[in-house]
Amino acid sequence: PNENEVPSERIHHYVEFCGKRVPVRPADVAILKKMCNSHDKASLILFGFRPTNSFCLEHIIKKSYRAFANDRIVAGSERALFNLKEAMIRKEVYAVGELLLRHSSSSNMVAIFPEKELAGIVITPLPFKDDMRRVPKEDIGYTKRPVVDAGKKL
Repeated sequence: PNENEVPSERIHHYVEFCGKRVPVRPADVAILKKMCNSHDKASLILFGFRPTNSFCLEHIIKKSYRAFANDRIVAGSERALFNLKEAMIRKEVYAVGELLLRHSSSSNMVAIFPEKELAGIVITPLPFKDDMRRVPKEDIGYTKRPVVDAGKKL
């Protein structure tokens, strides 16, 4: 080993819990992530539907994904996705669900929108409550002229 390299047994991991640092092993973190997920393998689970006009665009704070059915991997998936999309468009709703991209990661709550022109869906991760912050009322939005001019050039 390199003399500047710290051996893995000397690296300690902690989490903040009730204002105190609690030691935790990476294996324990993996177990906790797995226990928090609804499913053991990569999946998209639908929980329900909401009116499309109830979605707040300010909730888009992460990149969205596009997903398509693949009959070669899951027989009948193209027909199922087509019927789901048509019903969502007709009823003007979006779906709320849970997306697990890898079995070793944490799942995310997502909004699922039908693509009208293409054969897929758009999956948008939803933020946690503490990801969203309101602008303080005393912030009246003034800025200096050079900053405004620089913004206009973008």
